Amino acid sequence: MTKQELRQLYRLERKRLSGNELRAFNHQLLEHLKKMDWSKCQYCHVYLPISRNQEPDTLLFISWIQDTFPSVRLVISQSHAEDRSMSHYLLDNTTTYVENKWGIPEPVSGTPVDEKLLDMVLIPLLICDRTGNRVGYGKGFYDRFLKKCRPDVQKIGLSFFEPVEKITDVDPYDIALDCCITPQHIIYFESGR
Repeated sequence: MTKQELRQLYRLERKRLSGNELRAFNHQLLEHLKKMDWSKCQYCHVYLPISRNQEPDTLLFISWIQDTFPSVRLVISQSHAEDRSMSHYLLDNTTTYVENKWGIPEPVSGTPVDEKLLDMVLIPLLICDRTGNRVGYGKGFYDRFLKKCRPDVQKIGLSFFEPVEKITDVDPYDIALDCCITPQHIIYFESGR
């Protein structure tokens, strides 16, 4: 299937999830995230979920990582619609937010963080395929952002759904995941793309 076909299908699938399913899936995602090695991570980029889109809830992870690994510095982004770029800021208890036009809570100011410092990036997505290609909302923000990161940054997708066999219209500039976490599995992909 194409990205657009998958985008339509999995937006609908996500909307069909009940409140109980969402709570259970989010708890399972968090349990998988807890199994990962956070001891060497200094900077982790995390997205803030768009609640109306029923995205995987990273707020549970944020709370856990701050309590369990306080040395991990969390980083969040501000999106710039005019050039589809992102600026990155430390997330701490002084951070204040405003919702952007897509309903994404974003920092209004803070301590800037260069992309090259990031060790891990948690990536929102609708679905991925068995080689780590991903389908998001189709704006290309994350591809532009990930291109600026170090080659060894760990790109970790969060999805409520297991990977599909193949996305048929992958572009050369698409950046694949290293890992996808679903409620059922932690799936690692071959690197080198």
